[in-house]
Amino acid sequence: MGLTSTEQAVLARFDRGESVEQITRATGFPRSTVQNVVWRFDINLGQDVARDNALRSQTARLGELVRQAGGHR
Repeated sequence: MGLTSTEQAVLARFDRGESVEQITRATGFPRSTVQNVVWRFDINLGQDVARDNALRSQTARLGELVRQAGGHR
């Protein structure tokens, strides 16, 4: 399933650096709609990398604890 025309319009403008307020004024979409689209589809790459690093660290720690306990049974 692809993006709706509303989602496409909002995300195209957001990707060009427009604020939620600018997008709302330019498109006539309700502010809540614009905010919801941005919230659902905006990816913060810094947070994604941090989450990935934390997961890898925790997985490694779990593996070490399993080995210390005698391995998988």
